[in-house]
Amino acid sequence: VDTVEQERQGIVSTTKENVVVRRWWVEQPMSPGSATYSYVHSNGKIGVLITLLAPSADAAKDSAFRELGDDLAMQIAAMGPLAISPDRLDPVEVERQKNIFETQLTELKKPQAAWPKILEGKFNKWHTETCLLNQESVVHAKTSIAQVIKNVGVKLGGDVTVVNFIRCQVGEGIEKAKENLADEVAKMIKE
Repeated sequence: VDTVEQERQGIVSTTKENVVVRRWWVEQPMSPGSATYSYVHSNGKIGVLITLLAPSADAAKDSAFRELGDDLAMQIAAMGPLAISPDRLDPVEVERQKNIFETQLTELKKPQAAWPKILEGKFNKWHTETCLLNQESVVHAKTSIAQVIKNVGVKLGGDVTVVNFIRCQVGEGIEKAKENLADEVAKMIKE
């Protein structure tokens, strides 16, 4: 097994371009009943790792379990969830979203008494977009991911659990400096 640095040097020697590895992950099965699946999108710019826990070691070898792992990896690549479930969302992200919703309600001049019910509805909708288990499956239309997992669990004779997932995208997290064209021209003139 090559190290990350050996892989990087191999890419540099092949492409003749300097490559910087900013982030990397390792996801390993934690028991004989778990498995890690990977997916790289056809454009080569989105990658996913997902670890699932089957009811038993034998169930982890079942084709239905493998198919579920592959389908969920593609789901994550396509839909970009932030977390497995609402309780695993980053509290900072939840607070940021709450502030956005409250600003919307203020701008729409909704009465304060109605806010709790409206916020609950907005958060439920947001969870269907940002939480893997709440999303609608891209493979099984009109079915939530939680239900797809439950169906496979029934077939395998127990609960299937999503332990963790990692989704990364080329260039993600890189902030480009935005310069004003007029400032740029003025800077060139002074030089």
